[in-house]
Amino acid sequence: MTRNLKLFAAAFTFGALASLPACQTLSGKVPASASRVASGNGTLSYRTADAGQLYIYDQSSNHLRYSGLVRPGQLVIVDTVNDRILIDGRPVVEQIPLDNNAHFEIYLDPRERRTVIEREIHE
Repeated sequence: MTRNLKLFAAAFTFGALASLPACQTLSGKVPASASRVASGNGTLSYRTADAGQLYIYDQSSNHLRYSGLVRPGQLVIVDTVNDRILIDGRPVVEQIPLDNNAHFEIYLDPRERRTVIEREIHE
């Protein structure tokens, strides 16, 4: 390879790597600022310790299955038997095929905290 071609190849490789978002993990689905808080095969549960943005990543299929805000103390369940994801018993994802043998990872990004307001109206 000529010297110019080597320089071009090195510059092209560096440019391609530099264009990747710095705030994403290798999967490109979960921010690097998020921490893995639970992982396992099949049905999985996790009780949140902090408020923040929650991510449920299906490592086996390389798909982000859920992303949403959570509060401390909420119970998150990846229910592969019934193909749904629950938070405090309420379905947040339904009728999506969740492989019972898949490896799921749950991430929490407390830096992505936002105020979550719930209102109940009683008439």
